[in-house]
Parts: sequence; structure tokens; C-alpha cells
Amino acid sequence: MPVVWRGLTLAANQIPPADVAQQILWELFEVNFRYDLLVLDRACYDLKPKGFDAPRPGDEDGQVLPYDELDASSFGDRQMRVVGAIPHFKSRMVPEDTDEGHNGFW
Repeated sequence: MPVVWRGLTLAANQIPPADVAQQILWELFEVNFRYDLLVLDRACYDLKPKGFDAPRPGDEDGQVLPYDELDASSFGDRQMRVVGAIPHFKSRMVPEDTDEGHNGFW
């Protein structure tokens, strides 16, 4: 069964040319970095309570202090904010050219 990478048909039983192998590895590293970043963020980040725009414990005079723009009350929301904060990601978990007319590696 042939394998297609960015419109190029490759034999499944042969090592691809060096430039194609480099593209595949680069994309694998790119996707892995994005997921690793989110796993690390999830391990380090404490979710904010729902309605976190209300006064927080310890706020002087009950004033509402602004939270960071990345703060979230769910990990799904937090993921979108973290990915959206990195311009290179273009708010996407998968590199842009992977699913825009190219088959990528899946």
C-alpha cells in the first residue's frame, strides 16, 4: 500500500528521500512539542473557579482584580487560550499545512 506525503506517493517498504524524511520528522517534532506543552501546562496550571471574575479571596476591599488573559476554569478553555497565545501555532494544534490539502502522516 503506498503512502502519500504532501501529494508525493512513497513506497511503504522503502526509506523516503532525505528531504522528505526531514519534512516528516520536522512535522512529528512540531506536533509532539505542541502536545508536550499542553501536558506540561496542565500539570503546572491551577484552574480558576467558575465565575473567576468575582472577587478572589484576599483581594483588598473586595475589588475585582483582573486575571491573566490565559486564565480559564476548564482545561479545554485553557488549551484554546495557550495554543492561541503562540502566534506560530495560528490557534491550531496541528501544523497548518498538514490538513490543508496535504495528507500529513496520518
